[in-house]
Amino acid sequence: MKGHFEVFPFDTNTKRSVYHIRNSEVFRLKQISQPIDIMLSHDWPTNVTDYGNKEQLIRFKPHFKEDIETQKLGSKPCEELLSILKPRYWFSSHLHCKFAALVPHENNTFTRFLALDKCLPKRRFLQVIEIPHDEKEEIKINYDLEWLTILVTTNHLTSIKQVPNYMPGLHGNERFSFTPTDEEKSLVMSKLTNDLTIPENFKQTAEPYDEITPKKHLRHIGPIQNPQTVQLCELLSIDDPIEMILKEKGRSFDESYTEFQNEISNTDIKNDASLENPCDATFVNDTITEETTPIKDFKRKLSSLSLPKPKNDVQDLFVIDKDPLTTDNSFEFLNRDHSLFHIDEGDSNKCMKKEIENTQQSSKNKMKRRNTGPYIN
Repeated sequence: MKGHFEVFPFDTNTKRSVYHIRNSEVFRLKQISQPIDIMLSHDWPTNVTDYGNKEQLIRFKPHFKEDIETQKLGSKPCEELLSILKPRYWFSSHLHCKFAALVPHENNTFTRFLALDKCLPKRRFLQVIEIPHDEKEEIKINYDLEWLTILVTTNHLTSIKQVPNYMPGLHGNERFSFTPTDEEKSLVMSKLTNDLTIPENFKQTAEPYDEITPKKHLRHIGPIQNPQTVQLCELLSIDDPIEMILKEKGRSFDESYTEFQNEISNTDIKNDASLENPCDATFVNDTITEETTPIKDFKRKLSSLSLPKPKNDVQDLFVIDKDPLTTDNSFEFLNRDHSLFHIDEGDSNKCMKKEIENTQQSSKNKMKRRNTGPYIN
């Protein structure tokens, strides 16, 4: 319910709340009227497990059962958006397992939901979906006019306060529906000089990790302004929440960046001074024994990563795994009239069965769900 109040440097609380979704973001997405092909989210929509092989999922992740039964597994806002937007595909992450579902809507339409596993050996973390396109046409990225118009007309709803930020409702005195009109879209189109093409002026804003760099020279990059965000905000005359916070505090991006770098530099100097004295009390470990392996001599054995052969053009690309432990036909409907969505009866079943067996052996341990707080901040 709160606004975007977080800014560098983050503290213990804001480093977690900064990635929480806001009700203003959900409200804006609900204004979209045009069909959507692909939706991405971190959390699964609540109750999406009702439209896939829920029994197999529970055998693989036994600690999901209670949350599924109490409708606490996933995000309620995502469930609302799924029912309103009805995208063709919805991809999610977070729960570290592969799960597919076919969510029905009216007029015989469906959303094909897919979540994949962690990127680890013998885990099902990769699947390829081909998007048809005309190879003769130049590939360009374009703005979406409806979404830009929604950003413009709802700019006044942007909040940087750490207090509840309520959205307009049906029974209020102000406008509550911001689905763009043709007149509003024409006004935004004129701001773009009738060209929705996104200019290819992308710039690198942060240096990538270089393994050659000594660890003691690694440091946080601090707050950096993104040129594309700046350009879009100026083009549409909308507000950047981070810049709003800094202006309220009488600071700028450059000043904030300099302060952050000075703070990090002072920390580095203190750390270097401590390292020069190995007998410093903060570095003494009185639990070390003669059998302890020195850190510099310890090398973790990495498992080799083996991937299955890629599917050919004839095979369907959007698949779920059939439960290897049952022989029922409860998921035959997923095959019917959906060429991009079918049961995968390949060798991965053996891997799945092994994973389920391993999970069942360890399921006696009490599992505590992480991030039990509300999904909307």
